[in-house]
Amino acid sequence: YSQLWQDVQKQAPTTKVAIAPLVKVQGAKTKVMLQKYEEEVREYSESFNKQGFYTFATGPDAAREALKAAEKNHIEKWSTRTHDNEHLAQMFEFPEAMDETNKLMSGVSEQINAMRDLWDVATQVLDFIDECRNMAWADVDAEALDEEAKRLQKNVKGLKREVRFCDAYKQTEKTIKDFLTTCPLILALRHPSMRPRHWQMLMDHTGKKFTPPHEDPSMKLAVCQIAGATDADLEAVEETAEALLAADPTTCGVINPNNADNSMTVGSTSEPCNCYTLTIDQDLYSNVFRLDLQTAQGGTG
Repeated sequence: YSQLWQDVQKQAPTTKVAIAPLVKVQGAKTKVMLQKYEEEVREYSESFNKQGFYTFATGPDAAREALKAAEKNHIEKWSTRTHDNEHLAQMFEFPEAMDETNKLMSGVSEQINAMRDLWDVATQVLDFIDECRNMAWADVDAEALDEEAKRLQKNVKGLKREVRFCDAYKQTEKTIKDFLTTCPLILALRHPSMRPRHWQMLMDHTGKKFTPPHEDPSMKLAVCQIAGATDADLEAVEETAEALLAADPTTCGVINPNNADNSMTVGSTSEPCNCYTLTIDQDLYSNVFRLDLQTAQGGTG
């Protein structure tokens, strides 16, 4: 074997010179092939974000299944071919020919991982909203809900920038943001001064019919939704509720949607109980606050 190896070493330079033209031709063909493959990978990369798991309506379960299928295809079809082509590029001594392809492939891998993280967070958000919908009104802690919603919002904002363009991210962000805007209203409605007549006024002026908590303690919070509210509107509600409680924890607040000057104020009333009044303009009330309460039987008011 030693002699054979010595003979091979002696013949190697001559053989290299002899096959040089063939290597040059094959190398040129390989380079063209790698360029074409790069274009294939580019098209694959650019079309990757058109799959269903980039859309919020797909839902967590279907999105995860689609992600599994996409990852399997990425590994078995594209990663395998990329590895083989990288070997060819190394063999013909132009590894740089695979730089762009590898960059595109890494981008797809990052998208898969980032989308998986996105749907994990989206699931947390949707589970939280669902839990709130099934929460009995008597058990509602608006401050705790607000704190948890802010934590989830932070998780959403912590997702990678690569996925922020897609509908799944935007709708997840909007879902938790919308819930956060309801927390001041929930806090106001959970104020200890709320009385049966105030719930009746809510039903009269929102057009929503439901069984209020004083009649049905197990009434569920489906979600208090606020449509088109400005930060100033929400702050006014929250500050008013706090002012009522600070003035007298035992007072009974009166929600009066007939204020003509488009304001929210706190003031004494002529009622015998010497309560305080939360006055909300009727148009503002009907346009800004849309109360959606679900009874324990599952019916929607």
